Amino acid sequence: MKETIARKSKLVNYAEGQPVYHRGAQPVAFYIVAHGEVGMSFDGEGGDHLTQTTLGPGKHFGEFGLLLQDKPCIATVHCTQDTTLLVLEVPVFVEIFSAAAFELRVELLIKLEGAPASALAHPVTVPHRIRGGGGGGVGARVADHHS
Repeated sequence: MKETIARKSKLVNYAEGQPVYHRGAQPVAFYIVAHGEVGMSFDGEGGDHLTQTTLGPGKHFGEFGLLLQDKPCIATVHCTQDTTLLVLEVPVFVEIFSAAAFELRVELLIKLEGAPASALAHPVTVPHRIRGGGGGGVGARVADHHS
């Protein structure tokens, strides 16, 4: 799986203070911090600032919007310093998520005593929202952030 991520992802450079995405935007990718740091701000229903957390190298974000159908981003993410993100666009995320879900299912079935062989014949269901239908412009969105 690591080889697939490395081969199919993009490294994108962001300047300090530059936003990655804003709360309420449509999700377009999954992100892993390769270098630098991002800040995540979560707002309350009345617009009050509730919490902020920072994520450094090796940490990830953006998966909730891709996994939950038709849900906008729940946080605003900006770079607290010059940052490089590993970006997995929707089709790559779907491919990896689908493969991982299938592998987990097979592993669980093998561990269950008496699991019917026919259980392996059922396809893994991937939510419609992440089947590549994430609203166009994914490639353009990523390209806009290159330094």
